[in-house]
Amino acid sequence: MWGLILGNNPIGYMIQLFFIICVG
Repeated sequence: MWGLILGNNPIGYMIQLFFIICVG
């Protein structure tokens, strides 16, 4: 899901990581 939305974007990857950490 995340891969489909953010793709291989370095910034998107960081946002993805940050969001997952916040959500827990």
